[in-house]
Amino acid sequence: MSLYTVKQMAMRYPAFTEDAFRKIIFNRHKNGFYECIIRVPGSTRILICEMSFLKWLRIYNEGLDECTSTNGNEAKPDKSKTYNRPNYEAFLNIEDQGI
Repeated sequence: MSLYTVKQMAMRYPAFTEDAFRKIIFNRHKNGFYECIIRVPGSTRILICEMSFLKWLRIYNEGLDECTSTNGNEAKPDKSKTYNRPNYEAFLNIEDQGI
């Protein structure tokens, strides 16, 4: 398990700025990102698990692929498929089994 600070993750994944990671972390309970972070006890420091981040990103993108646009409005992901915690845990189990 590789743990990185927000700054280190932004350096490893330049598509995401530090501010983008901070916004994702701020909304972690809405977007399911709480599975990817570890808060250091007695500190405000947050570490991000790289493996969990990559799994979260894959799940998030699966939800975006299922978007449909109506009347020219911006497409929105089906949150029941994207952020459903049991689906996330099932996904982790599948990945662990090498399926």
